[in-house]
Parts: sequence; structure tokens; C-alpha cells
Amino acid sequence: MKEANNQNLFVSAEPQHHEADPSVVLQPVKNAIKPNLEDDSVVEVKLCTGGRLSAPAVLHFRDYNMQASQAISEMPLASDHLRLVIKILNAMIVEDNFDCGLLHIEEAKEILMNVHGKWWGNSISGFRYLLNPDIEDKDLLLAKENISEADIPLSVIEVKPLDSDIKEPINITVHGVTVGFVYPRIQNMGIIEDNLKIKYAEEEQRFFKLKQILEFNSKQQDPTKKIEVNITEAEAYQKYLAERAEWRTILMRAQEIVRVNDDTFTSGELDERVNAIRNDKRITTRHWIEWAAFLEGKGKFGVNNEVEFYSDILNQKVKRPFRFYTYTFIPNKLVECEGDESSSISFG
Repeated sequence: MKEANNQNLFVSAEPQHHEADPSVVLQPVKNAIKPNLEDDSVVEVKLCTGGRLSAPAVLHFRDYNMQASQAISEMPLASDHLRLVIKILNAMIVEDNFDCGLLHIEEAKEILMNVHGKWWGNSISGFRYLLNPDIEDKDLLLAKENISEADIPLSVIEVKPLDSDIKEPINITVHGVTVGFVYPRIQNMGIIEDNLKIKYAEEEQRFFKLKQILEFNSKQQDPTKKIEVNITEAEAYQKYLAERAEWRTILMRAQEIVRVNDDTFTSGELDERVNAIRNDKRITTRHWIEWAAFLEGKGKFGVNNEVEFYSDILNQKVKRPFRFYTYTFIPNKLVECEGDESSSISFG
């Protein structure tokens, strides 16, 4: 394993006791079209969710093609990477009847890792970690002498499967009221941004210049270089940002509920669920506390946020935080194919 010192830096309240019943309701798995391709032309991905969310248990993907490459080229300047990830995966998926926007983020990570391992190498390079993560002084902790870079085999990145008991919807009952929840999908953020863009188009235009001034001021260390702003306008802008943030939360939560007691929401009807989030007094804060606790407890799955590997510098196995960066697994001009025998070049 190659390593080198590197100077680049690394970039809840306790709920009260009450009765709650996070029960599980079965949901049929969507059928997928089986590919009829040569084994070497596709990679089979057995998802850690086992077909118990929107995606089937197994999906198949081709290597990156021109459509995917176009989306990859947009990434450096894009503010919404998830939308591009959907575009990339939809360009590569063999099962044409499945929309990759319905994947959970952890399923998407798993697919990117499998594609990388099939065609682009069985390790990731440039993994930065702290040699001694226990140093208390922040400057010393992040000093270049305490940071190393390693090549990490994909085999040491663990993926926790979704608990076999869990299927959607997840029904949480509090005070006799049952709310059915579903896991968030990677398309949700795009839906949120599209709705906010439409809803607040006028405000965005109104505060555009002020926003630029405030961003400029935030970068100035010298107070004399800051541009003076109108206090009344600044207060109105802050009020707008607070309202927008509230609506973002409403839209996010609306996409994670499917029923309240016997009232089932129509699939795809976001307005109906938004109305429930805002006005249905049967949905309580306690339901959301229990849902959050479930996602971080029994319902947690996917790529482990820690990785254990052998450090040549420390001469021992170490365990360090692992942050999944999309660009680590998507090829670019710096990526080298390691040991890929599926392609060749000939002349004449």
C-alpha cells in the first residue's frame, strides 16, 4: 500500500419515555428486466437493501458511456451533484424499467463502488487520514506532519445490509396514531430544489444583489473593505431565508410519509402530503423523533463511516473515519485503470 505525507487538510436532545411501536409492513418488490448481455460487459450489483425499498435486490450496470461522461463533465461546476449522479446511473443501468432517482443514497454508493471495482481498479487512491487523531491541539492535529495519504482496497470498505425484518412503510405509532414512513430517495433533494425555485422566484430576484454583497462581505478580513447594507433590507432577507429553510424541511418530510392511520396519500401527490405535514395535528414531534432514532438505530444501513486498513507508516492496522466522496469513485482524467483486461488497442 503506497503512502506519502500530505499537507492537504481534512476538510441531540434525549427523548422522553413514551410508548411507540415501529412496526414493519410488507411491500411487494418491483420486478426487473433481466439483462441478456455478456458477463464482462456488465457488473451485477446485489444491493444491501435486498429488494425491500424501491429497487430490486439485484441491478446491472454497464461501464461509463458517453451519456454518463457528459454528466461527469458537468460535476465540477454543479451545485447539485445528486441530480447528476442520477443522470449518470440512468445512462449506465441495464434495467430500463427502473429510474435510479428511486435509489437510496446508500444504494447509489454501493453501485458506484461496484462499477469502480469492476473496471477502474480494486482500490481508491489519495485517501487522507490523521496519523494521530487523538492530538488535542487543533493546529498540531491538522499539521502536515500528522496527515498521510494511502491507497485503500475496496475490500476493506464495509457495507452494512438493511435489517432483514425491515420493509416499507415503517409504521410508527405514538399516542394511538400511526404514521407510515419511507426512506428518503436521492431524487428527493432535486424535487425540493425545484419546488423552492418556483415558490421563491420573486424573492430570489429581489434579494439577488444583497446576497452578492453579503457573500462579498463575508470574505473580507478588513472591515473597511465591506460594503454597507440597508438594515431593513437585510432583516427582510434574513426573514426570507428562515421561511425558505422552514419550507425545505416541510418538503423533505412530506416525501418521507405515506399514510396517517387509515389515510393513505396518493403516490406522487406532493401537495397532499405537504398539507398533512402543515395541518394534520395527528402527526406529532414525537413521531419525527422516533423516525430519526429509527434511521440512526435499527434502520441504519449502507457504507460504513469507518475503514480499517494497514498503515505502512505506523506499521499497524488503523481505523479511521471514511467519508464517501462521489468524485473518488467516478473516473476522470486522473483515474487509471488497474488490471483491466476487458479493453485493448490494436493497429492495422
